[in-house]
Amino acid sequence: MRAMGITRKMDNLNRLVIPKELCKSLNIGAGTPIEILADDKGIYLKKSSVGCTFCQSVDDVVAWHGVLVCKVCAADILAKSVKESVGE
Repeated sequence: MRAMGITRKMDNLNRLVIPKELCKSLNIGAGTPIEILADDKGIYLKKSSVGCTFCQSVDDVVAWHGVLVCKVCAADILAKSVKESVGE
């Protein structure tokens, strides 16, 4: 884990806004499940993933570069990538 050097204040309802740049770099948007973890050293936020990033399927899910993808979506992405590289 690396320090980001970003400080935010909680509002009067104890809410915290995650900076837009950080959300964009971590592919976090509205509706993304976030785990809240705590220990004696601090509070940690973790992007919660249980299924495919694209279809939320939990069947045949593999991690690829830190992203969970089911085999059906992976095959679809590969097929589209091949079509684009061939020029179709």
